[in-house]
Amino acid sequence: MEIPANSTTQDRVSVETYNFDTEEEKNKFLGLFEVLEHLSFPFLAALTLKSEDDKTICVEHENFSGSTVEQFIQKQIEQKEAIDELKLLDFASQGALTLAFLHKHELIHGQISPYNLLITEDGTLRFGHVDFRVNEQFQGVKENKEQEFKNLQSEDMYNFGKVLYSVSELKELRDDQNEKQQIDQSIQSDPICFARLPNGPLQEIIIQMLNKNIDQRPNAIQLLAQAEIQERINVWKQSQPNQQSPIEIAQSQFSNYRSYLAQLLVEISGASVQDRLEIVERGEFVELADILKCARDQNKELSRPIQEWVCEVVQNLINENKQAAIIGLEQSEIVQQLKQLLGTDLELEEVKFVHANALKLFTTYANSEKLRKTLHDIGLEKAVARNIKSQCRGVSEKSVITITNQLIFNPNIYMKPDLHPYLEQFTENGIVSALFNDGLLNGKSEITKAVSAYGLGWIYRSTPLPDGIKAIIMNQLKQGLKNEDNITKYNCFGALTYLAWSEDNHAEILKDDFFDEILSIFSRDQMNKFEKCLKSIDGNSDNKYDNLNVNEMMSDINNAIREGNNNVEDHGG
Repeated sequence: MEIPANSTTQDRVSVETYNFDTEEEKNKFLGLFEVLEHLSFPFLAALTLKSEDDKTICVEHENFSGSTVEQFIQKQIEQKEAIDELKLLDFASQGALTLAFLHKHELIHGQISPYNLLITEDGTLRFGHVDFRVNEQFQGVKENKEQEFKNLQSEDMYNFGKVLYSVSELKELRDDQNEKQQIDQSIQSDPICFARLPNGPLQEIIIQMLNKNIDQRPNAIQLLAQAEIQERINVWKQSQPNQQSPIEIAQSQFSNYRSYLAQLLVEISGASVQDRLEIVERGEFVELADILKCARDQNKELSRPIQEWVCEVVQNLINENKQAAIIGLEQSEIVQQLKQLLGTDLELEEVKFVHANALKLFTTYANSEKLRKTLHDIGLEKAVARNIKSQCRGVSEKSVITITNQLIFNPNIYMKPDLHPYLEQFTENGIVSALFNDGLLNGKSEITKAVSAYGLGWIYRSTPLPDGIKAIIMNQLKQGLKNEDNITKYNCFGALTYLAWSEDNHAEILKDDFFDEILSIFSRDQMNKFEKCLKSIDGNSDNKYDNLNVNEMMSDINNAIREGNNNVEDHGG
């Protein structure tokens, strides 16, 4: 890999292009880039994938208006300013939150230095982009490199301690200096010498972080739990402006929301389904809905970050958490607020993956007939239809899935289903057109095209497909049968089944030796495995099963059925 092949910087973003030797190598890094892109945290720089081809990835990094920590230190030296212990404690607290968030997501920052940490115009510390190269080596193999991973997390803590030392002393702490001081600690009161920062809790925190013994160095969660850090965070949440001008009130409200959401994101990250459900039962969705309402009245510079962080919280709360999604829908206005956010508050180009995914997850888990009706009555489908046109692949995919999840039904496939109740409405209000033109014809990915196709198949169930779109939809559904993703395969097959109830669709379904394609399914390894099971059983009397591992066989069958059922119930089909 060539790193980077090209780099450009504009006022608020820097763009880097990475060239890879092979498409396989590119795809390994692409998955990690997507993980980093989908993270949103108040004190962490954003990353956006702008484009990609077979061997290239183009990445856009957020730049901050303000200065690097190195520039901040130089300014302090020039102006001979006295040390501000509360400001330094703020930096320590913001760093503790950020590293706790990253480490609970099983990520290493890997690039902590005065040159990659920035201080924004409102005096907030923000971490520059994560080193994806360090993290790539652990993707899918963390259990085999657990100690190495923990060592690198601890290295993050050490490097952040060095930054805090540099800010307090206005000079860099060199590693050789630290080693010498720790060797000589028997003749010094402290292993690290401070000239500007007075003795006290903050100095002790920095000393702990700079301990060369990893076992004695606090991790991010331990640092965050320290009394001085927690007290400072509570001060942020309770701060009020001295002057009650509208600008100061808005800025104070922004700071309070930012602190609340940062703490909540850290609490949620890595939490179990039960723990997240307990957080939801505290009434957090009500608070999150109120925050979206208030953000709507602020200027974009304040509202857009808050809206994004709320969506990050929402998706983390309800992911793989069916009951949490139901509580959010039934006991708060969070879905209504998300619908308005994605449908009208944000311009199309402002909609990000995190926004689209937060709303989509409600359609995945609040998926009973009654709850789907509730979502439909809110006007969910119409609100997100325009977002299928998004240039962001993830936004387009999640928007199509949001609509299609509302169309899923589970009738008896041996009985002709009724016409879909939304067919006429969705035809008139443009949703069918959006699925076909923006999703199927012009979709940004194969996922978008496949989901659009089986969504259209469901809405036209038992109905002749219009001649202008029939062949295109059928062709895409047949391609979906060969898809490696089992859910896509299952849903495409289901859509074809329901379309087959109309005789007018038969000729198109049977084109291109369709039955030969279907019969090929029965020659696959999974079917052969079951055939061997049948042959082992066939012809044996009741007393001749001794050589068969019946328990193992039944366990395999049971797991297959359970997995299939979970896919239908918990993963939107």
